[in-house]
Amino acid sequence: MRRREVIAAMGCWATFTVARIAQAQDGGPMPVIALLRGGRKDREFHRADSLTSVLPAALKAMGWEEGRNVRFVHRWAEDHSERLSMLARELVAERPDVLVTTGDPATKALQVATATVAIVTMSDDVIGGGLAASMARPGGNTTGVSILATELDGKRLEILHECVPQRRRIGVLVDATTSSSAKALDSTAHELGLELLRYFVRNPQEIRPVLDNIAAGGLGAVNVLASPMFQQARAEIVESLNAARLPAIYQWPDTATEGGLLATAHA
Repeated sequence: MRRREVIAAMGCWATFTVARIAQAQDGGPMPVIALLRGGRKDREFHRADSLTSVLPAALKAMGWEEGRNVRFVHRWAEDHSERLSMLARELVAERPDVLVTTGDPATKALQVATATVAIVTMSDDVIGGGLAASMARPGGNTTGVSILATELDGKRLEILHECVPQRRRIGVLVDATTSSSAKALDSTAHELGLELLRYFVRNPQEIRPVLDNIAAGGLGAVNVLASPMFQQARAEIVESLNAARLPAIYQWPDTATEGGLLATAHA
């Protein structure tokens, strides 16, 4: 599933929720969709494939147009994950009908801020990350789309090895706030006879120093694991790894078109 299609699927969930609310209101105030984003506002609006751009377009195609029969409210953490909790509370104070976000940290911030407003998220693994009990019976106020990206991290390691088979010492760039794919990675590395060195990042401010450590680490290649944070910072990551002459594989295909060596599409 391509990025636009995933976000469109989120739009379906949001539309379903808003439609039910609108029917219940029947002439009441305009429904409100609130978006919580971890990245920067200027970067989001310059990307045609961002949630900020694609979701309103997907909803408009379904009959929900901003300013006519639905209103959008946005908050951006500007790459400061520590602001997510405050911004989540601000959005809940806007009395939205549905909250939309991506990734585990932002979703968890919204879950702390409200147990009643519907939350629609796109995450690597909604169930594995503990965001919902199950897809059929979420058990709370959160639902959405699991892209199961962590299940592909081992496969990406295999593809990277096929591309550069002589490189045996592989760095793994890990977002410490996302679901773990350690078991799949270790299994694949063992089968291929590879040595893995993990580099953990907890917030966007740590990306640059970690990249410097990777460049100085004597590695043969790098597997950049699935992460909304890494997707937002992909230009910086690609530039750094290319400058260090380190072949790398990434989560989304657009990273490869923007200068990364390899990336995998979602089926």
